[in-house]
Amino acid sequence: MSAIKAIKSQLKKDVNELVATGLPAALTRVASLSQSTFPHASPSAATAAFSNELAAALKSSSNNSGNSTVSAAIDTVSDEVNTAIATLQSLERWIQLSTPQMEDGNNFGVSVQMVVAKELADIRKELSKITGGFVDYYEKRAGAFDKISNLSIESKSTASSESESAGGKDGEEKKTSKSVSTDVKMSTREDIDRLKAVVAVDVKWYSELKAAMTELFNTYVIALDVVEKNFLKLSEPKGSSGGRNYDNMY
Repeated sequence: MSAIKAIKSQLKKDVNELVATGLPAALTRVASLSQSTFPHASPSAATAAFSNELAAALKSSSNNSGNSTVSAAIDTVSDEVNTAIATLQSLERWIQLSTPQMEDGNNFGVSVQMVVAKELADIRKELSKITGGFVDYYEKRAGAFDKISNLSIESKSTASSESESAGGKDGEEKKTSKSVSTDVKMSTREDIDRLKAVVAVDVKWYSELKAAMTELFNTYVIALDVVEKNFLKLSEPKGSSGGRNYDNMY
């Protein structure tokens, strides 16, 4: 068996398994993740929760501890986008390698392959744009956090001195003293809008990530639907005998 035939044979097995179990399992997984990763049903609910979390964090420390919910969502969506893109690429590769040589007449099945392949490619390209802006979240949140004016500012100062004296029971004697002082200063002005700005960044990205997860679910639904409906045309565009006619799609 030639290398290309071996690849085609393995691809066919992989796609059969993907359609039978892989894509349905992906739908179940993404639906479950949508519930666990995004516990807040609305932007207003997320705003209330994130505001309370930020206020509590600032009471204990002036450090930027981040938003664990949004950070976890970024990781989850990134992983799922990567998985979905790989799945679409496998389907595209299978369709491409199932495409026969173009001939006069009886090319409807090939046309179906081209249409489906383009649809899958377009979906994949849109998915690839999702993760490109994730770094913006951290930059914008850090910038908004730095502008909060009621953070405690801790400063430490250290002073040391040395003195020497001759003579004495043990000869020369060196004395060293060191003192450390810590000052904590708290701004007396509380800027509510600055706090809201940090929360607004969190809520904006929370909502966008939630929408991205919905798009991932839609991706698997569309991929499964279009492949199932046109499976025979995609795998055997000219029929099992190479000359069978097809007169419909979808």
